Amino acid sequence: MEVGAGPRPGLQPRETVYARRGSAGDVAAQLRQIAVNLRALLDHAAETCLPGRDGRDFAAESYIVYLRHAEDLPLVQADIGRLFADAPARLVIGDICRRELLIEVEAAYRLPPSA
Repeated sequence: MEVGAGPRPGLQPRETVYARRGSAGDVAAQLRQIAVNLRALLDHAAETCLPGRDGRDFAAESYIVYLRHAEDLPLVQADIGRLFADAPARLVIGDICRRELLIEVEAAYRLPPSA
């Protein structure tokens, strides 16, 4: 799913959302797109499943950042700290990302009870 293509009804937990094709080969652009995708998913979940709630109501619990190449760390380290500062983020470096991606993020969120 591309965020620009509009949200898809029935998006399930643990479903993969891909970055736009224009970010191929640019690890920093892929990371920024991941952050946009996460926000869109949370907003979509709130809009379609949680009347009266907002995507900002979700609280991050943890992130795991998978970085394909160690030499790319200086290109994304500051953004990782800034974009994912709301919860612990673990970094895994290795050739475990999908072939077309240089970076992936696994995110866990919870929705606190409404007041």
